[in-house]
Amino acid sequence: MKKELLLIFLIISLIFQTAKVNSQTASPFKLRYSAEQKGGIVYVSNSILGCGNCSAVNEIAPKSKSNNNDIVMQYVDVDQSSETFNSSSADLSLPDCSFITFAGLYWGGGVSSSNSKYNIRDKVKLKIPGADSYIDLAGDGKWTGQYFKDITDIIRPLANPSGIYTVANIVTNEVAKNVYGGWTIVIVYKQNTMPLRNLSVFDGLVAIQPDNNMDFVVSGFSTPPGGAVNIDFGFVVYDGDAGATGDYLTLNNQRIYDELHDLNNTFNSSIANNGKVLMNRYPAYSNTLGYDACIMHLENSSHKYLKNSETSATIGLKTVGEGYLVGVLTTAIDIYSPSIHLSHQYRNTNKYGTSIQAGETVELQYDLKNTGNDGSTNTVFSDTIPSLFTYVKGSIEVQDGNGNWSTLSDQSGDDGGEYVESGRRVLVRLGEGANASRGGAVPADGQLKVRYKMQLIDDAELLGCSPAPVSKYGWLQYSGNVNPDKNWKVASDKPFSQYDCSTVRSPLVLALEPPLPPGDLNLTFYCPVSVEDLALPKGYSLYKEDNTVASRGVPVPVAKVSESGTYKAYRRLAAGCEFSYTIRVNMASIGIAAQPAPRKIVEGKSAEFSVETSGPDVKYQWQEDSGYDSWTDIPGATDRVLTLRNVSLSKNRSRYRALVSNPCGQKLVSYEVLLNVVEGKEGALFVPNAFKPNSAVEELTHFMVKGHKLSRWQMRVYNKWDQLIWETTKLNPDGSPAEGWDGKIGGQDAPQDIYLWAITAVFCDGSEWKGMSFNQSEPKKTGLVYLIR
Repeated sequence: MKKELLLIFLIISLIFQTAKVNSQTASPFKLRYSAEQKGGIVYVSNSILGCGNCSAVNEIAPKSKSNNNDIVMQYVDVDQSSETFNSSSADLSLPDCSFITFAGLYWGGGVSSSNSKYNIRDKVKLKIPGADSYIDLAGDGKWTGQYFKDITDIIRPLANPSGIYTVANIVTNEVAKNVYGGWTIVIVYKQNTMPLRNLSVFDGLVAIQPDNNMDFVVSGFSTPPGGAVNIDFGFVVYDGDAGATGDYLTLNNQRIYDELHDLNNTFNSSIANNGKVLMNRYPAYSNTLGYDACIMHLENSSHKYLKNSETSATIGLKTVGEGYLVGVLTTAIDIYSPSIHLSHQYRNTNKYGTSIQAGETVELQYDLKNTGNDGSTNTVFSDTIPSLFTYVKGSIEVQDGNGNWSTLSDQSGDDGGEYVESGRRVLVRLGEGANASRGGAVPADGQLKVRYKMQLIDDAELLGCSPAPVSKYGWLQYSGNVNPDKNWKVASDKPFSQYDCSTVRSPLVLALEPPLPPGDLNLTFYCPVSVEDLALPKGYSLYKEDNTVASRGVPVPVAKVSESGTYKAYRRLAAGCEFSYTIRVNMASIGIAAQPAPRKIVEGKSAEFSVETSGPDVKYQWQEDSGYDSWTDIPGATDRVLTLRNVSLSKNRSRYRALVSNPCGQKLVSYEVLLNVVEGKEGALFVPNAFKPNSAVEELTHFMVKGHKLSRWQMRVYNKWDQLIWETTKLNPDGSPAEGWDGKIGGQDAPQDIYLWAITAVFCDGSEWKGMSFNQSEPKKTGLVYLIR
């Protein structure tokens, strides 16, 4: 077995001897995929062979000294499925809102022609996240020892491509030393909050031996014309041993390395990213014993690896002892450029909510956030006012990076803002250093806001004939700072949300609230009304319903409503819309709904007379009978209610009436009402606080309330459990209380105790008793009485 593998390796080495001679002209690696987009490259990868429970697989490079040359390798099989003879898994975790633009599955390993599965070595099984079964794949790209399948169309449709991927049935030799194998899915993805990058994938297969070191050129990527050149460099390699040194890769004659990879041992059986072993694999061997899939972030501050404006690079593959095979190379290079996300929103300044009615004002706000790695220059915002709106003068405002708002002029030439009437366009030059002729700078991570107001036309029905809602974009133009020859023009989008990953740009949609359909009206008038006073909606005319034809067949509008009947309010727009509604008119008269009533009062008190009327705009004038069938207006008595205060006895038998009128000239007179005034004497009421039923003094044997001039009263007595035990409402003819409590309950003597009384009373003059006052306290209508035995 060992001899067969060695023979295969030598054959591969001979195949690539020509590449050694012509390394600078005939590259064994071709550009498989390239894109310039926000995002990155990740590997989902694992080995397919291991040494069971041996400690070598847990040794972390570069300290590990274990190699597959000394270990009997065995298949890994994590799924325990009868349809697979080996399998391993790895977990993909992409940033939120990522979109996969390329996914390529590479697999391979050491296999001899005597292997019983040799003829199916280009076949493999793949299980994607959430799936219960495998997908059978056949390689559509192949080299001697490595195979490739483009699986972009398999992964891209997934609602969430993150999760566990399992690859099975990779054909390699097993139960042997110096064999290796594994798989890698190279994923290129787009993510709009990440820096703009040039992302490239190169594939091929070269076998490197001490006598077959190789230099060749890869091309197809690009570096920015200015500024930093940040590089993530990746590779997939077979049979690189952790314990064998002297193998390395150079980029433009500079050795690549990181925390996990020494200068003198680039390929050390690790699956890693940015100097850290990736443990999201099953099994998660630190030492894969012959399989590398790594991405390194190269330190390139001095441009030693790649310079500005480069589109190719020389790759050097060297070794002094061990042999290895390189199958995939990837580059992710930052493009030094600004990337401004322009989001839009609006609010109705007249009410809560986003719907807009005729005549209402909205404030549009655009938020700028530079998510790129370069600042912008000549940053200019523009927006066009839709035809159904008018710009609100003096409303342009800009918020700087510190959150401070400032107002810009509508005029050109004096500051960064202006409103161009001819194009109905708002123009704002933004950023640091912006002036009347040129836009300013927005630094990387910088944020700005711009807002202005516009008003919807006030013709609701004209809006009803227009398309709704209104959709629009704002626009932002800017250049790069480090690379000023690059220019961008972007349209506004809805505010970014981590829960909304749609890549479809959304316009600002202004929700116009449709006018309410005209409704029929029932109106009552007490005077003739002009059509102007009816305040018909804009553009309406009024017609009598039966007056549909006049001279020459043209209906004649009504100018005044002076009679009852049915009318039509009608409007026709040039756009072809017609609106109408019915107005039913009742020409009514004012009326007296309730007449004033006579009054009897005690002298010195007040008297009121009132009248109820129907109809609007009614005026009142109260009059007093002055004798001989004549009436005199009472000064100031112009309300519905007439109030006479401190009436003297001399007003006894006086008569009053109300004169009711409206602006139409209608007049009505109320009934004549009589006022009776009687001589006034005040009533009184006194409540004792104790009594003794067995007293020799007759006056003390009852709880007897003293009073006079009462028109009605009620007294109740309660025990301490709030139970009613006695009550009376009886009065003597002179208005004094007629009886008192004798201290009995149900005919039996009540015990000596404290009892509660409650009294309500009204005197003959109509006034209400306010209560009893003890020791200058506030009067109360309840109190205590002591029953003494």
